[in-house]
Amino acid sequence: MVRDLTVERLHALGYDTVQANDGPSAIQIFKNDAAFDLLLTDIVMEGGLSGFEVAQWVQNHAPQCHILLTSGFSEQMAEASNFDIGELRVLQKPYSLAELQQRINDVFETID
Repeated sequence: MVRDLTVERLHALGYDTVQANDGPSAIQIFKNDAAFDLLLTDIVMEGGLSGFEVAQWVQNHAPQCHILLTSGFSEQMAEASNFDIGELRVLQKPYSLAELQQRINDVFETID
């Protein structure tokens, strides 16, 4: 449900999306087509890989892709310090449509 809402929000903001059900699926999507501008992933994911791990894979294999992590749990936000996430940004849930747009803007402006 949360992913569906996020996709609706992204569409409302004018973004095209491709969805993955879990971390391994997300990586497979990138292996098939790495021409994405942004990876927006929850830190908590099904399938044995965290959003951190997917983000690290994307950093290594599709470095042109910008990354925005999201989480609703403060302990996972703190876990970010255990990963070499460099310039990655984390958006705390819940967030508004305006906050989502602002954070996406921030990611593109900060890294470019």
